[in-house]
Amino acid sequence: MRPLIVCRSDKTKYLVHIARALKKMGAADKFYAYVAYYDQWDQYVRNLDDFRFEKIFGTAEIFKAIDEKPVDSAELKRIETTYGADMLWGLILTERWLVASAAQPLYAFIPFYSKEQKLQYFVRLIQQAEKIFDDTDIDCIIDFAQIGLFRIALEVVAKYRNLPYYHTDNALLRDPAGGDRHFISRRLNENYNFMDPDYHKCKNNPSVIREGRDYLDRFRNSSGSVYSLWYGSGPGASLFSPEILKKKVKETAVALGRAAKGLVRDIKLFKQALSNTETRYNFALYKGNTLSKVVRYVQELYRLGYARLLCRYETTPPEGHYAFMTLHYQPEASTALMAPFEVNQLAVIENIAKALPLDFKLLVKMNKMMVRRDPVAFIRHLQKIPNVYLVDHYANTRHFLEKCTCVVAITGTSALEGALLGKPAILLGDRTMPWHRISAVTHVKNWHDLHGAISASKNYTCDDDDLSAYLQAVHDNSFTLKNNYAWSGIFNPADPACDEAVNTVARELAKTHELLKQPAKGSKAA
Repeated sequence: MRPLIVCRSDKTKYLVHIARALKKMGAADKFYAYVAYYDQWDQYVRNLDDFRFEKIFGTAEIFKAIDEKPVDSAELKRIETTYGADMLWGLILTERWLVASAAQPLYAFIPFYSKEQKLQYFVRLIQQAEKIFDDTDIDCIIDFAQIGLFRIALEVVAKYRNLPYYHTDNALLRDPAGGDRHFISRRLNENYNFMDPDYHKCKNNPSVIREGRDYLDRFRNSSGSVYSLWYGSGPGASLFSPEILKKKVKETAVALGRAAKGLVRDIKLFKQALSNTETRYNFALYKGNTLSKVVRYVQELYRLGYARLLCRYETTPPEGHYAFMTLHYQPEASTALMAPFEVNQLAVIENIAKALPLDFKLLVKMNKMMVRRDPVAFIRHLQKIPNVYLVDHYANTRHFLEKCTCVVAITGTSALEGALLGKPAILLGDRTMPWHRISAVTHVKNWHDLHGAISASKNYTCDDDDLSAYLQAVHDNSFTLKNNYAWSGIFNPADPACDEAVNTVARELAKTHELLKQPAKGSKAA
């Protein structure tokens, strides 16, 4: 195993722990690193005392090269011919988070990327990925936070060269012994086809379903979602939630108090950034910018206040037929990577509203992480769409799923929650997740078919054997991890859960990589 490890922010430390574990168990002999954000983590990777990467790559040279020369049309044509145009153009023209400080509107006064610069950035990334694989003996990629355009470039080139791209996926099952279950996904080689033999075996022989039925029964008998830890379902907060406004007022006051001290320094940095291309694209320069933080806090306070005080929400499920939809956090892989043509959620909601049968409503639950980021105009526009009703972002998703006629999702797990509750799910995005294959999920490939899919949901009959077979296949193809590796802070080796989690993931990575070398069940790569 000779992996390219993609490092991103705090997860860099965790991935280095995994690299050490792979080396200790003899599963890998060479390691390469790609530093996603060219900031202090680049120096961390380079200055390790007890671990060495063969080569370290980053994005700094990409940022510097964006303005050097215009886009080469011949090179564009080569990339399109080589890798296909199915997703490339949608990704290029919708990606807005190339570097947070330069592309996000909540960072004040920082120049935006033009479409031409985004296109040039993508071309440079493709070229860089090709060169990385040409000049090394890398045989796989390990990346536990696949977000951003540089990930897409790596994946596009890796897929063309048949290199597995490993990352862990939450299997969305709560283990009775106290651990959560996870996949080591080998996307680009299999797209979860490794589950199919077990899934079909369980469908054809329901007597072998054990944990699957137990998971399904436990989920339906619970008062909230089994994945509330990650996806925000569960008991709702009070409708007004004044504690959130108080917190934001306090944060803003603290930021304003510090602003006076740092104002002169910030003005100098702004002048330097506007006159120097190299520093303009340096993410670390703006990471602690005081004035930018003040502006952001004020904006967030205004948006939260508007969302809490001036919006009319549905607090209880309405009578009659309604479709239910939850909004995604953006930018994130769930839309940018898995559903690039549905990345404009406002346009998606408008199209769903147009496809509704006359006796249906569309209830849209706001994403509580985006309420403070989305412009107020976004909420106002939603409220003006006929037959669209907003659900408070602190409402209990479970209550609305239990009473809805169908669930509509781009790629979100609200569709899986609805399916497990016996509701039909309509999927708009790319079918790259394992639960997309169950019979409760209908994949709509064009807007013309959406009306028929929503209308047919009134006559849907749930197949519990099929749902149990899916859950059993998930159980048989995932592993227990007692701590949620992604968000619970086990990056610190002093944490008792760290060694166990790191060693577990390293073993599963090594086992998966060995499986792909053999004629493993359902493996296209084999």
